[in-house]
Amino acid sequence: MRLILKSLLALALFIHVRFEPALAGKYDDDYSIKQRIKLARQLIYDGHNEDARRLIAPLCHKPDTTAEMYCILVSTYLDDPEQDPKANKEIEECLKLAMKIRPEDGEAYRLMAEHLLALGDYQGVLKFSDKALHAKYPDRSTLRQSAIARSNLGQHEAALADFNGFMAFGTHRNFYNLNTKASLLSTLKRYDEASRVLRQSLLLRNQDQTVYQLANCLQMAGKHQTAIDELTKLIKKNPLDEEALTMRARAEVKNKDLTAAVKDFSKAVELEPSAKLYKERAEVYTLLNQKASAAKDLARANELIKQPF
Repeated sequence: MRLILKSLLALALFIHVRFEPALAGKYDDDYSIKQRIKLARQLIYDGHNEDARRLIAPLCHKPDTTAEMYCILVSTYLDDPEQDPKANKEIEECLKLAMKIRPEDGEAYRLMAEHLLALGDYQGVLKFSDKALHAKYPDRSTLRQSAIARSNLGQHEAALADFNGFMAFGTHRNFYNLNTKASLLSTLKRYDEASRVLRQSLLLRNQDQTVYQLANCLQMAGKHQTAIDELTKLIKKNPLDEEALTMRARAEVKNKDLTAAVKDFSKAVELEPSAKLYKERAEVYTLLNQKASAAKDLARANELIKQPF
């Protein structure tokens, strides 16, 4: 009977926290710390960072606060897309305390690397990623942070090696990580490999941005017709996709299909008139020796440049 009551209490608290965020801190005293920690991690996973913060914050900055509690509190900030910069001091203080309490655990070092990555401190990222990897209980997911930091520092081969290590560990094979790997490969001008990775990404989730990235890789590899074919599939699904039309027009110019390029630039201009698009269409008109049309587009481009915002 007591077990049933405890289960019902756990369910009630879960519903209470999940659906009434303003009351998330008002939990029953019988609800164990272990259960609160588990629920806070689940809330972070589900994107309810503020709810998780209300649940875990009262447990922190006390004599019996554990390194895990501090790490969870920090995660509520780092995983929040609208993180307030004022929280930076709290993040760093909590992580230093977590490292002091449990220096053998890599999680706090990894979170510090993630925090520093957001601040653009790439050398700091490498320092704490190394600590996370060489801790007694390493956190190998920090290889993602070190890969991005190395890429920003121009260490592209090392960045790719780190990211491959990250992808090999755990369940990181998702479209977002595949797209990141493709970007690293593109930076190294390994466009065919990047294209293969992006096709894998599209199988997991067919996103427009991934198609744009694939089309760009194909063009960089000189495969302009293949890029056109990929963009055509996208345009068939959404004929009003101005970005896809513009990209296809540029690929058609490189593929020497100027008539098709004018047609696509014209559709793109109708959807989103800009000085840049008028100038690009003017260049194609010039190649077609249609001087009057080119002059008209250049004049229109200049008008748009002079217009106030």
